[in-house]
Amino acid sequence: MPFNFASNSTFWLNLSHLSSQNKRYFPMVLIIYQINLIKCAFFGFFAYKGLWLWGGLFMMPSNVSDLDL
Repeated sequence: MPFNFASNSTFWLNLSHLSSQNKRYFPMVLIIYQINLIKCAFFGFFAYKGLWLWGGLFMMPSNVSDLDL
């Protein structure tokens, strides 16, 4: 059965239906959902760190900001 990860309500409706229908696939879906959450947090953290680093580069003093970036 196809999952719609875009809307949260549809996801939880599918999840509850799947758990009542077949107990074997229920933990697998939860693990996939947790991996997606961890991936989003991981990439979000590094995107924030990258923005912070680029901001630090652009706000350097003028004697080092003339590097060809």
